[in-house]
Amino acid sequence: MRVHGARRLAVRIPAIGWKANISSGDSENTEAKIVNLSTGGAYLMTEAEYQLDSKVNLRIKSSQMSFFVTAIVLRNDPYGIAVRKCGNSFPVLFDRREHRRTEVQLKGEYRDTFGEKDLMTVTTLSASGAGFKAACSTPDVSVGETIQVSFWLNSAYKTLITTKAIVKRIDRNRLGVEFVGLDEHQRKCLGFYLMP
Repeated sequence: MRVHGARRLAVRIPAIGWKANISSGDSENTEAKIVNLSTGGAYLMTEAEYQLDSKVNLRIKSSQMSFFVTAIVLRNDPYGIAVRKCGNSFPVLFDRREHRRTEVQLKGEYRDTFGEKDLMTVTTLSASGAGFKAACSTPDVSVGETIQVSFWLNSAYKTLITTKAIVKRIDRNRLGVEFVGLDEHQRKCLGFYLMP
């Protein structure tokens, strides 16, 4: 996690459906949603405030596992807290290809390698990619091609996601893509949006 210009040493992965109970010496137990998680730390969405550099005890839960860790609070912001694991890394292994897809109906557009634009409707969405239906019945794109996709999340903040994506699958006018250009803000917005 980037704090005061420090280098982030671990890749953070969106953690869909993960939760944590937070306890410290100064406050009652609170529940938080985990937005993303790495071997070195996590970002948790909570309304509670914690002192910077204070230690907190976390009970992290998912449908597959549960474990306890002690962490140091690195950052408070209006949405939650960033923490770094004390001592060894979090005992979690991630497969980047295994992100749960959510069925959606989001309007947007895509541009091919030459900048040609077509409208689309995103029908499935995950933290790492999307499936969409192109307005054109025979899209002029190929598997392996890098395109640009833009679509609006229909959340309270109406966030626009614009990123490069690699075409992984084509079935007539239905395409599956893998995101390759998401910035940190977009990753966080997708994480919030995809929370169950």
